[in-house]
Order: sequence, then structure tokens, then C-alpha cells
Amino acid sequence: MGYLEFLSLLKNAKVVVTDSGVQEEAFTLKVPTATLRYTPRDRKRRCTGSTCFLRPSGSA
Repeated sequence: MGYLEFLSLLKNAKVVVTDSGVQEEAFTLKVPTATLRYTPRDRKRRCTGSTCFLRPSGSA
């Protein structure tokens, strides 16, 4: 799948679950995003706008 085809799918998504690989694209397209990470890059921000950082199950 090419990048433009991927962006088309992303644009039409209701929500995106990612490990942060497509976080910027989803934000730009205003698609709600759940980012699964052990720690967010910016520890002060857990949920902002359309993005929420979620700690994977079983992590400290």
C-alpha cells in the first residue's frame, strides 16, 4: 500500500490506535487517536485534543 492510499484510509477512519507511528498524520487529519506507549514523550500531557496516551496492560 502506498502512502497516499494509506492517508485516504486514515482520513476515513473513525479512530486510530497506534504506537505513535501515525500520530502526526492522524492529528493533522483530525482523526481521534489512542497512542499505546509505556510513557508519552511529553509526560505532562496524557490526553490532548484528539490524542490520548494509554499505558499498555501489564506495564509499570
